[in-house]
Formats: sequence, C-alpha cells, structure tokens
Amino acid sequence: FVPHSSEWKNELDKLSLKVVSYRGISFSRIEDGAIVGSRGFSDAAGGACWPDGYVDHYVGEHHVRASLRFQRYVQSFPLVEFQSAVDALLQACEAKRHHGQGFRASSKPSEHEP
Repeated sequence: FVPHSSEWKNELDKLSLKVVSYRGISFSRIEDGAIVGSRGFSDAAGGACWPDGYVDHYVGEHHVRASLRFQRYVQSFPLVEFQSAVDALLQACEAKRHHGQGFRASSKPSEHEP
C-alpha cells in the first residue's frame, strides 16, 4: 500500500514500473494446464512489458530466449536509481508507521473508510 501524498507519488513516478493484476489466472502458452500467474509488468520509460511467470516459467523451464530488445532493456535498466527510489519509499513508510499515521492504497478514499 502506498501512502497518499505528493511526495510518495513523486517517488513512484521515478520508478516508472507498473504492475497490473488481473482477475483470474493466466495459463502458459507453451505447456497445457500450467498456470503462470495473473499479473503483467511494464516500464513506460523503458518501453518494455512482460507477463507474470516470464522468468521462472518461460525462460527457466522452457528455455525461451528474450528478444534482443528486451535483453538490451534488462542490461541498461537503471538498477541503482531504482533501488534508491525503493529505499526512499520504504523509509517514508517506516517513518509514517513510526508516527502512527495510516496508509491508503490510493488517493481516493474508500467507501468504507471513516
């Protein structure tokens, strides 16, 4: 869950990675009956996207080789900057938790919140 203030949004925007969870499950396109997940991942800044289970199922179990474009994306991924953004979010979460402030999943209040 991500707190609902502009500083958090700024940190999230630095990441540019998005995770979308879908209802239901996704089956393998290679192996009948194998479930690979229900999420999709994308990086708008890097122009890349990949399905849940890509590394473990497709690459690990079926030796699918990533496209050259995706390999270049992975090799040039700004890991240090990504780690810094994640660390900043974790520190902010810990500070809010320490001060007893609550969290919301989005900036829109839920119908069930007081």
